Parts: sequence; C-alpha cells; structure tokens
Amino acid sequence: MKIAINRNIFWSDLLLIRLQKFGVRNVAISPGSRSTSLTYSFAAQEYFKKYTFIDERSSGFFALGLAKKTGVPTVVVTTSGSAAAELYPAIVEAYYQQTPLIIITADRPQSLRNNGINQTINQAFIFNNHILAQHDIHTPNLNFNSISEFIRAIDDILLNGFILAKGPVHLNLQYDKPFEPDSTTDRVAPEFLDKAFGVALKDLTTAELKKPIIDSEILKKINSASTGIIIVSGEKNQKEFSSSIKKLNSKLKFPIYFDGSSSSRINNNDSYSLNNLSGIVKSKQFALLNDPEIIILIGKSPTSASVLDFLNHSKAFKISVSSHVDKVDPTGNFGVALSMNETDFCSTILPKIKIKKLSLFTKHILKLDSEIEALKKEFLKNVNFGFEGKVIADVINFIPQKSNLFVSSSMPIRDLDFFASNIEKQINLYSNRGASGIDGIISSSLGIASQSSNNFLITGDLAYFYDISALQSAVKYNIPLTVILINNNGGGIFESLPISKYRKFFNDYFITPHNLNLGKITKSFGCNYFKINSSRELKRRLSLKQSGFTLLEIKTDAFESKQIRDEYWKNLISITDKFINEN
Repeated sequence: MKIAINRNIFWSDLLLIRLQKFGVRNVAISPGSRSTSLTYSFAAQEYFKKYTFIDERSSGFFALGLAKKTGVPTVVVTTSGSAAAELYPAIVEAYYQQTPLIIITADRPQSLRNNGINQTINQAFIFNNHILAQHDIHTPNLNFNSISEFIRAIDDILLNGFILAKGPVHLNLQYDKPFEPDSTTDRVAPEFLDKAFGVALKDLTTAELKKPIIDSEILKKINSASTGIIIVSGEKNQKEFSSSIKKLNSKLKFPIYFDGSSSSRINNNDSYSLNNLSGIVKSKQFALLNDPEIIILIGKSPTSASVLDFLNHSKAFKISVSSHVDKVDPTGNFGVALSMNETDFCSTILPKIKIKKLSLFTKHILKLDSEIEALKKEFLKNVNFGFEGKVIADVINFIPQKSNLFVSSSMPIRDLDFFASNIEKQINLYSNRGASGIDGIISSSLGIASQSSNNFLITGDLAYFYDISALQSAVKYNIPLTVILINNNGGGIFESLPISKYRKFFNDYFITPHNLNLGKITKSFGCNYFKINSSRELKRRLSLKQSGFTLLEIKTDAFESKQIRDEYWKNLISITDKFINEN
C-alpha cells in the first residue's frame, strides 16, 4: 500500500535528517510562504532548537552569535525575494570572522524565474563573493539519482563550511506549490521512504586533512632573528591557541601583543606580553629606533590604526598567519602570508625553533610597557567617569569571572584596545571585527547570550539604535543580557578623524545626532533600564544577578573624550620618547 506524501515536505525532511546526522541543532527562522515546507519540517522535529524572527537581518546576526558561542553551524531559514538579501550583512561578517552559518533560502522553480513574478529575484548565487560553498537545488524528482545528488550537495556545504574551512554556505531550494503537508503531490511505497531516509543517514565521507608544511626559508628567518614582535588579532579557540602560542613564545622570547579583539588581551600568562603597543608605537622615535628584525602577525588585521601604521613603515620581515581563505596582508608589505590554522602554525614550527636568549630589545620594550601601564592605571583612576575609555576599563574590572563580553565595533573596541590590561581574568571576548560594521550588534550578542549566563555587551548609541528590533527577540526568549550603552548622541568616532575640523558640515553629515530617548524606547519593549552616573553605581549594577535584558545607559561627550585621549597620548609619547633617549 502506497503512502501519500507532499514532495516538498519529503525533501525538507531529508535535509533535516542529514543536518541532524552532522550534529547541527540550532535554527533561526523568519516566516514566509515559499519556505513553508522547510519551516514545517523544522517545527515538527523536537531535536532542533528553533528561534523565530520577524526581521531577517536580526535573524542572521543572532545565528552568527550563536555559532560563535557553540562553534557549530547555525541554520538560517528565509523565504524568497528581498528576505534573502536581508541576510547579506551577517553573511559578510561570518565570512570574514570564519563563523559557520548554513543559509537556506526558499526560491521559485527555474520555470518561474525571470518572468516578472512578484517577490522573485535572482537569488541563486546572491552571496557569491562571501560564501564558501553554494548550491541551487532544482525542484527534485522522486528517484535515487536525485536523492543522492541532493545529499552530495548537503555534504559539500558541510565539508566546505565547517570541516575544511569555517564560514557561511548557501543552499537555495526551489519549491513548487503546494507546500502544506496535507496537500498530496505523490504516492510512494514505504520501502522507498525507508531507503531514501537511509541514504540521508549514511556517514559523511571526508578525506584525511593534509598536515601543514612550512617552508624551511621561513623557519630560517624566524630562527636567525634576534629581535621580533608577535601581534595576535581576532577571536581564537582560547584554550588550544593560548597554550600553543605560549609554548612557542617561551622559545622565541619576543614581545607579544594581544590585540583588543583577542580574549588573551584580558587573560594571558605570557611573560612577554604587552598591554600598550598601540600607544607606544605612536612615538615616532620608537618606530625609528626600535624596528625589530621580524614581525609575526597571527590572525587578522589589527584593530589599532597606530599599529597598522607601524607595520606599514617597519622594515622588518613580516609574516602573517591566518586560517582565512583570503590572503592577510593589511599593509601590502608582508614578505610571507601563510594560509593555515593559527594553532597548527604554532605547533608545527615549535619543535624546529631554537631557544633564544632574552634580548635587550625585549627587555627594554617590556620595561617601557610597564612604565606606560603605571601611567594608564593612574590616569584611569583619576579621570572623570564620563570618559569613554574609563567605562571600558571599569566594565572589564567589574563583570564576574567567566563572563561573555561582546564589544561593539567603532569606538568601544578601539577604547578596549587602548585601555584594557591583562588582569588574568577569564572573560570570553567577542566582537564583529570581520567587516567591522555596527549592524547586528545586539542580535549577535543575544545569539551568544542564548547559550550561557553572565552576558554583557558594550556598545555605542548608533549601533544600539541600528539593531533596536532585536529587543523583541530578547524579551520573547527571556535572554539574559546586560548592555552597557555609551551614549554620546551620534557617531562620536568621527571626532578622531581629520574631517572633524570642518565643523560647518561635521555635525549634520558625520556626527548625525539622533536626540532619541533610548531609555524610553527600551522600556517600551518591556526591558529593564537604568541610567548610570558613577563607577560605584556601575559596579553595583554589574554585580547583580542577571534577569532578562537590561540596559545601563551612560551619557558621554565624544568631543570631551577625544580631548582626554589626546592628552593621554601626549603624556604617553613623552614617556616613551624619554625612555628611548635614556636607554
């Protein structure tokens, strides 16, 4: 006796079986007609943890944060048309951050494309420039050639988006009406279904990964260099990478700088770590008289413009190491750009590296860094609470151990890079420093927070306003997140750029003040809100047990903060120059 099925539901079920076999569990879904069958299949399966979003852009960034936290691909489901395009910002960020996302968009059949039909765009390869694997799946036939081809396409995106590399992948599925489960399209034998689902349950076949090989000339360069600097930038597997880079640098004994986008900046026990390289290299004397023989950049481009400028003018032989599929050469003058896993690089060269003596170069920079650290601590102790850099330092000091801290792009991540110190405190640090946009910041933070407790976000007011619709999801899923909002009423980062002296146009076209009451807007979603006026009050609020979404707003003056930074840099450069002249 044959069984009545809906072909679209059948194919969706095959996809879900394959995803489940691989261990994919979390799904972000936005409603739509063309994706009905796929949404129904996910809704019917208790195994999958589903989150629904009205706003596709928020859905994409939530999935991004969730995948950052779990390390496992998150599925994102949308309908056809502009809904698919709304995902692009999150896909771009996932591509550059090497975060695994499985994007599944529903589409019309090939026969209905390019005919002026409503809600139909050319979406088959819409993310082509920022995707690791993609397939446009035709309306399937009920035979095992089609089934096997479909499973191979799924395996291809899993291999290329998670096993061989990490990043976003895309399945564009062509669905033809009817979509609903009680709308029968075919009748098949039970044996056919058993065999088809058996194909979906087969093991994933992978080739053995090749062991990384590093050219002997690179090893010779590293071994022959008596002076060097290591710069680490970007999120890493904290435990594995921290262990491997520490072992490597115990031999090299180079000053090592953990950029503000690295969790190791706040928590590392490397004897040669620097807290203040981004400030020290502002001194022209330092750059001129303390150029090392070699610089190793591990990860992505540094946060600090001053560090980038130092790299640009340095005559050192430069090596970049990044697992990203794109070449990493942020200043265009690197001698070698290695495309390989950063942890593998450390462990591969470790046995071949000679143990170096502690150089005078390293001793001097560590001593200088210590003097700058004393200046910084005294400065932060005495500066007014409204200074934006102090807010960053306070939050790091006040939040509990093992917290998750997301730091927004624009000025917050730069202030962290300037003013954060290694306090050997276990904090998981996150940021969207792939494309470094301010979109999706709240949503990304909520994705991380949905998987854990003690979650904090530091953000500016424009980034907060830009993603304000995410608060609906925060309330819906009762996600514990405390947001520290640095509100300078506009794009305060532009005060640091040369355009700021053109005051006639600057305010209207760059600062763009919004003059919004973000506290009232936040409370209208049913969220908690408190205005903070002192370090003491901030510390008290951050020590309380989290309950849902809470906004802590700190009003600041961007121009005043810029002046305070300038004064700090002036003092820092003076100390650096004096140290160099005396040593």
